[in-house]
Amino acid sequence: MAQLTWDFFDKSKAALGWWVSIAMACVAAGLIYWLGIHPGWVIGAILVAALLRPSGTKPTGAKKAEGNA
Repeated sequence: MAQLTWDFFDKSKAALGWWVSIAMACVAAGLIYWLGIHPGWVIGAILVAALLRPSGTKPTGAKKAEGNA
């Protein structure tokens, strides 16, 4: 279990950076331990946020439209 946790944190660090990863871990721990929110709700909220996050890239059709203008 510790190996999975470390692997998850390592990938998070690579994608988001140290500060964001630590901040998210602290917020999640605070929600779970101090506010008593079920871990499933925290994980669900993180999944929804990841799915609704904009990707930052333009669709391939937008590049073709710009080239014709």
